[in-house]
Amino acid sequence: MNGRMGESVDVLDRDAATPRRLAAQQLFACQGAEFRRLAEAWRSAPDDEEALHRLRIGLRRFRVLLRVFEADTLDHGGRTLRASLSALGDRLGVVRDHDVMLAQLRKAERKLDDSAPEEVAAVESRLRVRRQAAWRKVQGGLRGRAWIRTFALTDRFVARFAADPPETNPQTVGGFFDKEFKKHVRKIRRSAALADAVDVESLHQFRIRLRRLRYLGDLFAPLADRRLAKTITLVHDAEQSLGRVHDLDLALAFLDGQAGLRAVGLRAHWEGLRARRLRRFQRAWAICRRRL
Repeated sequence: MNGRMGESVDVLDRDAATPRRLAAQQLFACQGAEFRRLAEAWRSAPDDEEALHRLRIGLRRFRVLLRVFEADTLDHGGRTLRASLSALGDRLGVVRDHDVMLAQLRKAERKLDDSAPEEVAAVESRLRVRRQAAWRKVQGGLRGRAWIRTFALTDRFVARFAADPPETNPQTVGGFFDKEFKKHVRKIRRSAALADAVDVESLHQFRIRLRRLRYLGDLFAPLADRRLAKTITLVHDAEQSLGRVHDLDLALAFLDGQAGLRAVGLRAHWEGLRARRLRRFQRAWAICRRRL
């Protein structure tokens, strides 16, 4: 794997002249195996928060790959597999969201004054109840039909796609990556106004666009020259910075949905921290934007 935890396995060589379909076959074979490995790792240690985090990253990367090569995969069940991965990711995401909120709560507890313990205890109690309920839904499917079906779809898709014959006059993977990267950059530029917003939904939608570009860069990293690699790093940094804002949006939304739970001190702390994190993101995005 490359330097950052959970990022892509470098399966592509550095030859940009490799035929596009051959490169796609290599990537799908690798990502299919990686998805299985990450899923089994988490299933064997379901209380491991980092294993869950890595699995969700693996799922997202696989989905981005299916999206990028959508035209090539329609005849092989790519759209069905992507929908199955998406549904599985949504269920895992609910558990992960509660882990993130509990982590934010532990950090807040160290910052708040002596009046905080009662607030923190009340919020933690409700979070753990909700987390357990979400976990039970996932646990029921760990060895159930959803997992079995997703694994079967993955194996069938990878095998069928690998059996495709070579293309006549194939596009190179270097040309394909360049085209896709520029297309994702254009989408980000067109939606750049979202980055200047402060509301939750606008920032969430912008983060999705950044994340897709980030994973595209991860998947095709061996093809990037030094300048492009730096751009990909800046995209990663901006997306991660915005993700830290999203963590607090989750926590504040949870408070909003809890009748009879005031948590005034905790809310004020999280709102102030969100404002500071949003400013950090805006600085990271300003640097990133100049490179796109």
